[in-house]
Amino acid sequence: MAIYRYAPTSHEHFRIEEEDAFFAYSTNATLRELVDSRLFVYVQKHFVINDSTYIARTVDGRMELTTEALENLADCSLSFYWVEVSNLEQPHLPGVLMHRANAAQHVSVFTVQENEDTINLSEELRKKRKEFEQQNTAYRLSTPQKNGWQLMGEILEQRKINKSHFCDLTGLDEIVYRRAISGAETRPSIETIVAFACGLDLDMATTQKIMQLSSHAFDESTKHRAYMFCITGFYGRPLKERNDFLESYGFEPLGSKQRL
Repeated sequence: MAIYRYAPTSHEHFRIEEEDAFFAYSTNATLRELVDSRLFVYVQKHFVINDSTYIARTVDGRMELTTEALENLADCSLSFYWVEVSNLEQPHLPGVLMHRANAAQHVSVFTVQENEDTINLSEELRKKRKEFEQQNTAYRLSTPQKNGWQLMGEILEQRKINKSHFCDLTGLDEIVYRRAISGAETRPSIETIVAFACGLDLDMATTQKIMQLSSHAFDESTKHRAYMFCITGFYGRPLKERNDFLESYGFEPLGSKQRL
């Protein structure tokens, strides 16, 4: 079990490297909920309020911070503190921070108390956003009578995604596309669902509904935490970047090589 203590020179910071972001996401349930619900998204090494005031899509579809965000990071992004960790061994996160193998190192830690104003602002903006309902349209498509493939197929039809575009986005092959469109009676693998969710930028609620309809569920393993972070923490980023992240922790990349 890791033992944390605030370092005497602990300072607030907003920029957080990818490995620290995943560590904080994996070990803090509150932060995980804020990210999984997309109140905040991880963009350019910051957890920023998910609103067009602070994030925008580039021409190639990537997410980036707006000028407003860069000039007001203290208002729109979550803050972290450096904390000294005496022992990085955690049963559910083996080797996550192997680059910090010393007896005592520093990691970024999130606290709700230091972020209450930013969290409240994010919640207020969500209530005002018209696009919030649009983001949940896919989730509302689901009914208990459907299976996972059927819901995936309806999402593809709703978004008018053709076969070639689907393969480019998800790294999955034509067989997967046909099974989704036809509503196959088999059940997709967890890896297929995660690749589908990453490629189409689905939210966590919709992803978990597909999982449920396919008789799957995420567990507490490091691998599944990494899958969840790929879905929520890499919002707006291409599959290759998500696969680079997975491979950096020793997990197989998502795509057509996986079992259906």
